[in-house]
Amino acid sequence: MARWSATSTTRAAPPLALLLAGAQLACAGGPAPAPSSSSPAATRASSHELDQALIDEVVPLTQALIRARPENPPGRERAVVELVAARLRAAGIEPEVRAFAGDERVNLLAVLPGSNRSLPPLVLVGHSDVVPADAADWASPPWEGALVGGRLIGRGAIDMLGMVALETLTMVALAQSGLPLERDVLLLVEGDEEVDGAGAQAALRDWPALGGAFAALTEGGFLLEDYLRPGEDIAAIAVAEKGILQVTLSARGPSGHGAAPLPDAAPDRVVRAVARVLGRDVERRVTPPVAAQLRALGAQRGGLEGLALATPGLSTAIGLQVLEATAQTRALTRDTCALTMLSSGLKRNVIPATASATLDCRLLPGTTPEAFRDRLLAIVDDPRVDLTVLGSVTPTSSSPEHPLVAALTARLKAELPGLVVLPILTRGTTDCSFLRAAGTPCFGLVPVRLEGHELDAMHGADERVRARELEKGLSRLVDVVRALAAPSARTG
Repeated sequence: MARWSATSTTRAAPPLALLLAGAQLACAGGPAPAPSSSSPAATRASSHELDQALIDEVVPLTQALIRARPENPPGRERAVVELVAARLRAAGIEPEVRAFAGDERVNLLAVLPGSNRSLPPLVLVGHSDVVPADAADWASPPWEGALVGGRLIGRGAIDMLGMVALETLTMVALAQSGLPLERDVLLLVEGDEEVDGAGAQAALRDWPALGGAFAALTEGGFLLEDYLRPGEDIAAIAVAEKGILQVTLSARGPSGHGAAPLPDAAPDRVVRAVARVLGRDVERRVTPPVAAQLRALGAQRGGLEGLALATPGLSTAIGLQVLEATAQTRALTRDTCALTMLSSGLKRNVIPATASATLDCRLLPGTTPEAFRDRLLAIVDDPRVDLTVLGSVTPTSSSPEHPLVAALTARLKAELPGLVVLPILTRGTTDCSFLRAAGTPCFGLVPVRLEGHELDAMHGADERVRARELEKGLSRLVDVVRALAAPSARTG
């Protein structure tokens, strides 16, 4: 295998409805393998004490990353990358930084080398950009990284500057420990995840051996506190995600005075086209990943509920009924399209010659962007309405039986014995789609316990996380990486 060019020194509600209504969550995958107490992942869980000084760095580093204000658009990720690079260099790790779109758009790759060159590397993946924030909507300034009542508030606290801080300090912890590694451990901090994924695509071009790695761990899943029922936590590990088809419908037509409506006006054609798409007959289906998750939940629950969910036909019927509860859960059983942008006209008394509408469609496993595009054209059924594809991503997945899922399961259950572990399908997309396409199994879990309101605030006003819970994520991540990369934890 090619070596890397970067260098280094060393509350009560129906339980299913609560589970499935979680923002950014959906159901997929089969039950995670439960390692025995004698497996490396299980015996090493929580067995390493971290330097308290390193744990104390988690919140300040996250605050510094938030204050760098890497909004995308326009994309100012260099400041975040420089902060990460400086901390790595202080620990004797020399990262490589490469620009991919102007001086401010950069990726970072750092490597802790392992002793066995035949083993593919383990990759920690984070993105340096965040979505914009309107300060008028926030109780605390979004770029201040304030600590209020024990909570860290700021854009990126969850998505995903907090995780970038954890990944950075995990590399530092491994370097400082002197623990010999068998496989390389890589940290990839990429830009432009929140818009087009240009950073991930550039990273795969610049560092081709990112493809075919042992596994990658990034965002997409969460530890959710009291999310199924009071006192019960779940670990939602993202193993699959819906695809994307984003399109613009546009038309041209005659212009004129608003006092005399024109039957072929461009706005009329676009409005009719959008109405047909949004009003189309939608097929509901429980895909294999969703059915597998329902069965996994049943297997861990037991009792009558577990029996019902573990029965394939009954599980599907129950799933279709339960998943109708909210807009979030309905998205798990259908290909969706949302109208996100409309553009037409400059004056209220003039019929414009052009009009356009943008649709964001999310596709279940089994639906390709090409097939869905053709379906949209048939639904619109108007040769004078043009459909332009703005972007597309095929639905992707990785095996829930992967050793990374087993290591996460073992480490988390060792700390939280009653934890329910569920491999999931995410409604959104991450840069896992590019890594999976390059042959790298990719999984999502931010190992930080979140309450429901914290999860709901992601991408919204007052994005926040409990500082103490963010700090706890460091030992979890370090233990999982050690279990997979150290010589005593041979995983293939």
